[in-house]
Amino acid sequence: MITKDQYTIKNIDDYYTDELYQLEVESKGCLFGVLVETKINSFELSFYDTERFKQDIDDELIENNYVYEFNVILLNKVNLKNIVNSIDGLWKDNEFQYLVPK
Repeated sequence: MITKDQYTIKNIDDYYTDELYQLEVESKGCLFGVLVETKINSFELSFYDTERFKQDIDDELIENNYVYEFNVILLNKVNLKNIVNSIDGLWKDNEFQYLVPK
């Protein structure tokens, strides 16, 4: 858990403490189920690198002919620093208003 002034990032304890898991997530290019709790709402976020996201989108289009994703954050590389920085940036830029609460 990472606590900031305005929110708490949860569901990343294994990721935060396990270097092998960090390498696995980075090589897979995605991390799902990161929970961000504010004083008002909770948001479940998914993080992708652009390559993995494109692969998943292409697969979805072939299978369903459409794609709908919410609370997806694209990063150059899925790692703890980029995850925390992106959440910080979303908060500072007042972008949480556009996320779907859990």
